Amino acid sequence: MELIPTDSAFLYWDQNVALDGVTYKLSFRYNNREEVYYLTIASLDGSTVYVAGLKLVSDIYLLGPYTTPPGELIAITSGNDDSPASVGDWGVRVNLYYVPQSDMIANALDPTRNPYVDENAT
Repeated sequence: MELIPTDSAFLYWDQNVALDGVTYKLSFRYNNREEVYYLTIASLDGSTVYVAGLKLVSDIYLLGPYTTPPGELIAITSGNDDSPASVGDWGVRVNLYYVPQSDMIANALDPTRNPYVDENAT
């Protein structure tokens, strides 16, 4: 797993991050009413949006229905509070991690995101 640096002080920010060797633009947006962050993942130039408005809930794989990026994202909480990250939580109580596709394949973490697994094989 690779730690994705986040900033606990901002409500909105964009950052460029390399995931599986490709650089993506990650846009974090805080929703005041829900008290949770949403994430959009786009190409570096912003011309292609791969994931839009993904609610960053805690302790589950987040990219299941998406094919790009090819790995997985997970927001892992520390302590007993497993609520989603709020303002001031990133890098303190909650960290965002990326699991590269090679790790997913090697550890059979989610066969639905592993293009090398034949789900119909018996």
